[in-house]
Amino acid sequence: MIVSLSFQSCFSVKKARAVDIHEIDAPGNGGDLSFTFEFNGNIELFEKRSRSYFNLKEKYFPYSFTTKALYPDEELTVFISIFEDDDKFVQLVTLSGLLGTRDKEKEPTVKKTMHHYISIQVTDAEGNDILQEKSLRQQTVMERLRFYQRIID
Repeated sequence: MIVSLSFQSCFSVKKARAVDIHEIDAPGNGGDLSFTFEFNGNIELFEKRSRSYFNLKEKYFPYSFTTKALYPDEELTVFISIFEDDDKFVQLVTLSGLLGTRDKEKEPTVKKTMHHYISIQVTDAEGNDILQEKSLRQQTVMERLRFYQRIID
C-alpha cells in the first residue's frame, strides 16, 4: 500500500514537448519551417558526427553553414539550434512523509526530466525555405535529414 501511495502521489506539473520521430514545425512568428527531433546522444559526439556528415572543415561546429551534403546540385544554408525542455513532477507524498520522518516545513519534492531537441532550418542562396516547397529538392533534403538524424542519435 505504501508503494502504491508513493506512485500515485507524483503529479505532472509540466510536460515536455513530445516528438515521436521528427516533425516539421513553424515558429510562432511565421518564419521558416524546421525539421525538429529529440536528441538523446552526447553533444561532443553530435558535433563531431555533424562536421563529418556536412563535410565541414572547421575544428568547431558552426551552427550556421553552407553545404552540398543535403542536395548535391547546389549549396544550401543550414541553421541548427539545440534547445531543452523538461517534464516536472511534484511528489506530494513520500515514504519519509508516510513514516513521519520528513521535515514538515520543506516544500514538496519537484522532480525534473530533461529532454534535448535539435531543430534544423534549410534555405537556398535566395533565402527560400526548402522545407516549405513541394519539390524533388525538398524530398531529397528531407530524406538526408532523416538519415542525419539516425547517424547522430
